[in-house]
Amino acid sequence: RSHLEELVADRTRNLDELLREQQVLFDQAPIGLLITSLGLVRRINAEMHQIFGEAAEHLKGYPLEHLFRRIKVLTEEPGSGQTMSPAEHGGEFEFERPDGQRVWVRMTKTDLEEGGSIVVIEELTAHKMLELQVKQSLTDALMSKAEAELASRAKSDFLAMMSHEIRTPISGVIGMLSLALKDGRLQTATRHQLELAQSNAKSLLTLLNDVLDLSKIEARKLTVECTDFALRDTVQDATDVVRELAVQKGLGISVD
Repeated sequence: RSHLEELVADRTRNLDELLREQQVLFDQAPIGLLITSLGLVRRINAEMHQIFGEAAEHLKGYPLEHLFRRIKVLTEEPGSGQTMSPAEHGGEFEFERPDGQRVWVRMTKTDLEEGGSIVVIEELTAHKMLELQVKQSLTDALMSKAEAELASRAKSDFLAMMSHEIRTPISGVIGMLSLALKDGRLQTATRHQLELAQSNAKSLLTLLNDVLDLSKIEARKLTVECTDFALRDTVQDATDVVRELAVQKGLGISVD
């Protein structure tokens, strides 16, 4: 008999130790845990108090719905326009605690054979805030891209318009210089000066055409052409443009 009593006492101690360990694990779990039996809350851990605040106080002995009557659920059921009922459906939802703090959670409810249930609550507030920041950053990036594209199109349109406006008087200047160069009475020095002026005007016209080409490149409408040209004449024209400035600085430029 004494051996049987010792065996029962030993089994009782082991059971008490196991229950204490389970209680510690339950209380220190990093997620909210709540156990119901016969429709009433029987156990609730510290993390549930941390998540729901004072709404989770004095909850033992009350139905689970009592918890959700103490908070303000903010998430609507999809397509219904009405706030969801977490006690019935679980899932992810946002609520406002009695102290005004807004919290996102994911709720999972598992029914037990004995007529009770285990409710698991995982806080998602930090995750949802990060998700919101990512979405906002993406929206800002898309808006910035749209604004940059709009500014680029406006710049291209402005350059194209200004280039067209300037080409008309430049073409007139080139035409007048061409007429002046047809005068056979021109002195050599004067003819050279007019030819230099005409070359500079044509260079400016080429520059304006290049600006138009940039607009065409941005619009993906540029056509590339292969054209023969006299390299020596091109280099000579380029040096003639800056020859006067070089002479003023005591420099000489020659094309061999």
